[in-house]
Amino acid sequence: IDANLIISKLVKGKAYRATSWLPLTSPAYDKAMKPYPYDPAKAKQLLADAGYPTGFEFEWTTSQNESWGLPIVEAAIPMLDKVGIKVKVKQVET
Repeated sequence: IDANLIISKLVKGKAYRATSWLPLTSPAYDKAMKPYPYDPAKAKQLLADAGYPTGFEFEWTTSQNESWGLPIVEAAIPMLDKVGIKVKVKQVET
């Protein structure tokens, strides 16, 4: 997923790229870690290596929330589709 594109266009720069599960404010956060690059070719190869040469399908549960919900999911769907991952969206109320 091209997180930089989503951050710049959809959330207008009001987010940070994740490099781990720890928040930037954690004393244990490793500032030297770099985020994974957007690389569809490598993603396809990793899927094939994991036994999913044609991808897979999954259900993504989301809400209408503009900051982290449906707009973000809708932006990610074509990026995932490029590597063979099909997404079914399941909307829930917040």
